[in-house]
Amino acid sequence: MSDNWPPCRKAINRAAHGTKNLGGLIWSVVEMQRSEYAAERKTLMKLRDGMRKFVRRYEFIAQVGAAG
Repeated sequence: MSDNWPPCRKAINRAAHGTKNLGGLIWSVVEMQRSEYAAERKTLMKLRDGMRKFVRRYEFIAQVGAAG
């Protein structure tokens, strides 16, 4: 199994070779997808918050520059 595969793909391969229970395989894939989505969402929320702070600072500097 290649090391550069996404974690979900690794879980699919492990489950496919280790079990004959299709329901268990599907459940493990769903759980991996959910955890990957949660991590991506958290990163995007941090980026959004950072961009909001940047915009507020930029607007404040523009107002001070226009008034001064």
